[in-house]
Amino acid sequence: LFSASGSTELFRIGMRAVYLESMVYGLCMGGLFVASVLWFEAAASMLEYDKVLALLGNAAPVIALMISMCMRLIPQFLRRGRTVLAVQDAIDVPGRAPADPVRSRLRASSVLMGWGMEDSLERADAMRSRGWGAATRRTTYARYRLGRSDVAALVGLALFGAAAVAVAATATTQYSFYPQLSVPAPWLGYVVYAAWMMLPCASHTIDEKRFG
Repeated sequence: LFSASGSTELFRIGMRAVYLESMVYGLCMGGLFVASVLWFEAAASMLEYDKVLALLGNAAPVIALMISMCMRLIPQFLRRGRTVLAVQDAIDVPGRAPADPVRSRLRASSVLMGWGMEDSLERADAMRSRGWGAATRRTTYARYRLGRSDVAALVGLALFGAAAVAVAATATTQYSFYPQLSVPAPWLGYVVYAAWMMLPCASHTIDEKRFG
């Protein structure tokens, strides 16, 4: 709405013109943002803490610990925030004017920050008492094993991923938003990306039929 780029004017808001090219570009960027959020949501629902630690525990233990802690702390922070706000809303003194909502939210943020720092100190003491960082390399229990089917799936995903990157680079160089929208044309290159997206679905369907 606020970008003055393009050549096809749709309408005007006061003295500012709104162009079709800017609207389509904004919609594409919004779709990209939504897709990224859905990817992270799918990863959080599929990759549990133990799977993240099993995937990166030996190669990068600090990174694995940070990722698993962030995946746990963010939902915990949101739950505690709802709890603090519910307690503040429940405190209602008769005859007293309601609290300022902005000041109430700032007070809740302060409580959450203090609560989080207290938990971080307790967690650091607990990890130190359990010997975290006492040795350069520690033995770990491996619940998940890398089998032949896992290697085949990784190789397939990597090959299709590299092909999808090449296809995306070719597609983006052929299309342009400004100064005028390019006309999309049917192209077999999109089949590569579709196949890449269908590989996990096919693997999941095979597992469902085998073990379901």
